[in-house]
Parts: sequence; structure tokens; C-alpha cells
Amino acid sequence: MKVSGKIIKHHRINSGLSQYQLADGICAQATISLIENRNSCPKLGILARIGQRLNIPIHSVIRPSINLVDVEEAILQDKYQKAKRQLSRIPVHKFKVHHQMPQYFCYQGLLSYINDDDRDALYYFHKTVIQNFSPINKYYRVWANLGISCVYFKQKDYVKSLEFAKVAKQHLNFDVATKIHQRVRLFIVLRLKLAKLFYQLKAFKISNAVCFQTISDSAKIHSMYKLRDVYTQISQNYLGLNQPSNAESAKRQAHAFHHVYQHPESLPSQI
Repeated sequence: MKVSGKIIKHHRINSGLSQYQLADGICAQATISLIENRNSCPKLGILARIGQRLNIPIHSVIRPSINLVDVEEAILQDKYQKAKRQLSRIPVHKFKVHHQMPQYFCYQGLLSYINDDDRDALYYFHKTVIQNFSPINKYYRVWANLGISCVYFKQKDYVKSLEFAKVAKQHLNFDVATKIHQRVRLFIVLRLKLAKLFYQLKAFKISNAVCFQTISDSAKIHSMYKLRDVYTQISQNYLGLNQPSNAESAKRQAHAFHHVYQHPESLPSQI
């Protein structure tokens, strides 16, 4: 359990106790040393008794455990400053699971990009791409390639932007996401961002291909997540292709999905 050793040490000294005196009847002196110097307590019961002896509430010394899942949740909620703070508190050198390094580099790249630090963004995104990947976390590679594409697009290097966007599209395998339920929505978000990027690059047909594949995959798992936005993007693509009738049809589909959660019986058919 992670604790604030400095707070415990401060209260111990103010109480006029040595480590041996604080430990007496509770634990070994070595445990007090571990708590104060390594910010780690082996048992909640020990911490509770120390809190009683020092007259401090234990919730004031317990440090919440921050992990990459918390960072991802903050990013998906657009709470980027919170994500940045959380990421800075994670001891990277202690990562023991091989998929955590690409995940960490990917988040560093994304937060750098959001802060308009293109140099660091490219550095971390490229670090993400060269990591080893297991089948369940390939979406970090998608995210990284999409991020690289966005950086080059911002720098008006449209050739490189399109190149990395196509690489991201190749790796965006929805079958991987369906094996991990909580990743499905993230894949749909990435698909939509990729479709918008292709639209900005005037690759309207590729953007539509991404959108229609998303609709098809969503139907397989009975998901309606973000489909209104997907159909809106299709409408914009058709306008870019100078096909106003198809654009209007897609726009009607998007409008229908606006009410789909209130009226599920009115689900639109595919274009």
C-alpha cells in the first residue's frame, strides 16, 4: 500500500517518538523505516494503529494508486491537465508488463501534441510505434500513427500525413477491440478521428471506407455508439465528392440517430 512517509515521519517527530517507540507493540522498527523512507506499508491494520498512536486519520496518509487506466480515462474525458499530472506520478522504471511501455509513450505523445509540442509528440509517437505489441494493445500503434499523421498535417506536410494515416487504417482491426469490451468505444473514436483526418486530406473515398466499415462492425456487436457522427462524416465526404443526393441521404440518417436512444424502434437502415 502506498502511503505518505513524510507525513508520518513529521507527526512522529512532533510527538517526540523514535521509530522504535512508534513501532512498539505494532510492528518491527524496520516496518516504520519502510513506511517513512519507501512510502510503503505492508498492511492496513498496521497503518491504522500507527494513525491511532499519532492521532492522525489514515486517509490523510494513504496515497491513491495512479495507473495508466486512470490516465486513459482522463484523456477520453478531455481532462488533459489531469492526465498530465497523473502520468508524471507514474514510476515508469517499475513497469513490468510489456504492453505498458507503448501505452505510456503513446499518452506522452498525445499530451505533447495537445500542448502544441510537435517535436516531443513525434518523438513519443515514434517511440510507441517501435515497441513490441501484443494482439490486445495494437490500438496504441493506431493511436501513434494517427498522432504522427496529425502532426504532419498541422505542419502542412500532407504527403507524410496521408502516409501515416493509411498505416493507422491498416492496423485499426476491429476484431481485436471486440475481445476487450472496454476498448470497443475507443476503437470507434479512433476510427472517427481517422475518417475526419482523411476528409481533411481530401481523401473522401478512403474516409467513407473507414466510416462504412465502422457501421458494419458496430452492427455486429449491436452498438450505436457515435453512429450519428459517423453518418455526419459520410455526408461531408459525399459533398466533397460532389454527390449532393447521397450527402442528403446520409444527413437524414445522422438526424435519425439523434433520437435513436429515445426511440430505438426508429433505427435507420444503412445507406
